[in-house]
Amino acid sequence: MMTRYKNHIAVLILAVACFSLYSNTMNNGFIFDDYHMIVENQYIRDLGDSWRFFFTDKITSVEIPKGMYRPILMLSFSLNYCLGGLVSSGYHIMNIFLHFLNGAFLYLILIFFLKKNSFWPSLMCALLFIAHPINTQAVNYISCRSTLLVSVFYLSSFYLYIKKDTAEAGQRLRLYIGSIFMYLCALLSKENAVTLPL
Repeated sequence: MMTRYKNHIAVLILAVACFSLYSNTMNNGFIFDDYHMIVENQYIRDLGDSWRFFFTDKITSVEIPKGMYRPILMLSFSLNYCLGGLVSSGYHIMNIFLHFLNGAFLYLILIFFLKKNSFWPSLMCALLFIAHPINTQAVNYISCRSTLLVSVFYLSSFYLYIKKDTAEAGQRLRLYIGSIFMYLCALLSKENAVTLPL
């Protein structure tokens, strides 16, 4: 019982740390690729009609070189647009939230592997991950959301996969199917998810 409360406290600490560290990005506007991916992209403006374009090679209404297939990234931009239009702070809040989820999944994976007396080491590693400067581009630059999304689905897929071995018999199949589903979402977020089965 105490372990569950410790995990809740750890996740709360990670959330406060993440939002505190990155709250200064809220007033940042759109830059570089944000213009053709979000600001000038007519496809994200109607989630009910244009979502089908994201599952083809037409991710943006602006002419760009082909070769990128990231429908879940574009759906997330479309959802942001539906909720707040072109107010950049909403896009930044989503990026910060995704970064927090990555830190939380990292904490849960470390707790799973380290077992006893792993609260402080796992929490410190997850805090280091959240605060590390190498992640600032992915969090601050809206169009780099693909890195955050692929990490969320990658880590959640891995977590569900390792949890299935310790789950009750009735839950194992659900965890396995959930892991495969999250892996497919990772593949539809960014191409480097292909490494997970290795």
